[in-house]
Amino acid sequence: MKIWAAWGIIGSMVIAGVVQAQTTAWQPLSAITRAQKTYHQRNGRFTAAFSPLERISGARLAGGYNYAIRTTVRGAFVYAIPTAASRRPMVSAIFIDQAATGPTNMTMVVCEARTPGRFRPADPIFRPGADPTTRKGQIACGEGTVIVDGPLDL
Repeated sequence: MKIWAAWGIIGSMVIAGVVQAQTTAWQPLSAITRAQKTYHQRNGRFTAAFSPLERISGARLAGGYNYAIRTTVRGAFVYAIPTAASRRPMVSAIFIDQAATGPTNMTMVVCEARTPGRFRPADPIFRPGADPTTRKGQIACGEGTVIVDGPLDL
């Protein structure tokens, strides 16, 4: 009986360790995505390179994931695909909101897949002009993902 009790404690510690690693992984992903705004303001475009974003944000990406950036004219996506099938993949996105005025003309979100695995999660979705009052866009996580940070107007 003591063996089972010890296994239950060890099993809980292992699960807690995975949850802790999962929690800390989205934070640098969020910082890198926010750095895209500064990069865009300085250069007039988004970047697919991590090194300038890491310099701007001061963030260091968490281990245990493979990272990739995809850029478009109106936004950028940052993917974190786990190397272990027990972790959940994440994706963040930042979009230029053409209807927004002033310094907060971009919006961002960080999303996590609902299930663990080594796959690219669905992209967040931006709907320009979706708000009937302000005509600002709305951002949401893609199918099979949930919000872990945001949405934030930047």
